[in-house]
Amino acid sequence: MRSLSCGRAAHSIVDRQNFPSDALSLTMQMNSTLIDPRHVIRKYSLAELCQSADDYYQRIADPRPLMGKPFSSITEAPELLISMGQLLSDLQLGKTMRVLEFGAGTCWFSRFLNQLQCSTISCDTSATALGIGKRLFRDYPIVGEHVAAPEFLVFNGKTLDLPDNSVDRIICFDTFHHVPNQEDVLAEFFRVLKEDGIAGFSEPGRHHSRSPQSQNEMANFKVLENDIDLDSIFRIAKRTGFRRCKATIETASKSVFFLHKGSSSFDSRSHVGLAATLKAERQRYMARKNVPLTIDVDIVNSGGAKWLCKNVNEIGVVKLGAHLYDADHNLLDLDFGRSELMRDVKPGEAIAQSITLSFPYGGKFYLVLDLVSEAICWFENVGSKPIQVEVTVQ
Repeated sequence: MRSLSCGRAAHSIVDRQNFPSDALSLTMQMNSTLIDPRHVIRKYSLAELCQSADDYYQRIADPRPLMGKPFSSITEAPELLISMGQLLSDLQLGKTMRVLEFGAGTCWFSRFLNQLQCSTISCDTSATALGIGKRLFRDYPIVGEHVAAPEFLVFNGKTLDLPDNSVDRIICFDTFHHVPNQEDVLAEFFRVLKEDGIAGFSEPGRHHSRSPQSQNEMANFKVLENDIDLDSIFRIAKRTGFRRCKATIETASKSVFFLHKGSSSFDSRSHVGLAATLKAERQRYMARKNVPLTIDVDIVNSGGAKWLCKNVNEIGVVKLGAHLYDADHNLLDLDFGRSELMRDVKPGEAIAQSITLSFPYGGKFYLVLDLVSEAICWFENVGSKPIQVEVTVQ
């Protein structure tokens, strides 16, 4: 397979001028007929298609335009950005999720996933492309710190060198239409995805092979430019074991679709499904200055997401938190205190939690108690109702 990520990224014939010609080119000219992608699959072995991917990248003198995607071309950028948004919006991503980008090419999409605080595995048949990706991460690092160092994986065309149930999400961005052995690849996707994992695809449409560029690439450069037949792909996916197949866009020129391994589930690495019901045992408290005060709270997970008590850099870890207000309800300290949960809390579960606070000066105060998912949001910001207690400090 040629770079699994190149696809419709509009590499012109100028980019290919040093590539060797192929007999299919002469066949097309003599017969004036469209090349059927099935003929490409029959003509070339999997090893040959994989080699053509690496050949392409080895002939690139300056890879920076590919490294600069999606902003390397004014004409391509709008479509690329729209496609990225469509894909990301339904993948149900959460921070620190382990995401495999299949057909990563120069890893520019992986870099943005890493910026979103995902743990990324960039996978491609071309070791040369992944080498460029390593350079991209080195020369243009993300803003801030990685939640995990980026990983790079050469794909042999058949199997992924990853354990079973080891990745949360798989992203294919203009990739799958280069894959000749779709069933083998989807079986590998199913194997490495966790039980609630999702594979998301942004691909060309059902007549992709007929475009002039696709015909040119198949004729001259040992490239498979297949049509995306969602009915066929979904049949294969279900036979492989995927539980649900969903298309959000299906036109002659564009396909965006998702394969779900099992039932969708959410956790506190994302804001989706965060909700809580809180109840304090008392509404008013007396305290002494600089003497710890403990407040007991009954909490119910009334949302659809599991609350995590541990994670990388505490991202998505749920805690009971307190805001401090003065007697006139003016905010004094948004992060007046935190209390860690002792275990994960599933939707519908109830826990008894306490928070211990010290007041450095006397007076009348109000505490607003709410849950927070660290580095994600306060629950109040997504619709939960916090509770308020009055504290008089002597």
